Amino acid sequence: VVGVAALRALSPLALSAWRYAFTAVLFAPALVAAAKRLHHLTLSDGLLLLIASLSSAVFYPLFYYRSLAVLPPVESLLIVNAAPVLTALFAYFFYRERLSKRQVIGLVIALLGVVVISLQAATRGTQSLEAIFDAVIGTAAFALYSVVSRKLYMRLPLFDVLAVTSFVGAIFLW
Repeated sequence: VVGVAALRALSPLALSAWRYAFTAVLFAPALVAAAKRLHHLTLSDGLLLLIASLSSAVFYPLFYYRSLAVLPPVESLLIVNAAPVLTALFAYFFYRERLSKRQVIGLVIALLGVVVISLQAATRGTQSLEAIFDAVIGTAAFALYSVVSRKLYMRLPLFDVLAVTSFVGAIFLW
């Protein structure tokens, strides 16, 4: 609801850029401390940080806010909150995490719920279809971040990851 109100004054890009610029300023002390520890990152960790930054601080908010500019907040949020379904699928494909039959059934039921919500929203026309697509991109970006961040949090301190992703995201948004 706050996002819808903010979108009356700002574009999705401007809202995302200001949000992450503010977040980066708040994380500045952590970023200074992280810079001392992160100078010997492996190429793999650096790439994971870049993917985490782009997915969590650029693509997720930007496409979520774009969908929120058209769809009612409840519909947009319900679609975006399908991220755990995609996260489970991404974790299966990237990390070979096992899913039980019950988990698969639960994922299918959740996904069907999102499809029903999306079909209802899609009946309102082309602009709604584009907004649904935007919400799905935001969902996939957040799910990707969830999967990538797992490896990062096993290797790096939490605030290092948060500071870097916020700072890098803000740079890309600006």
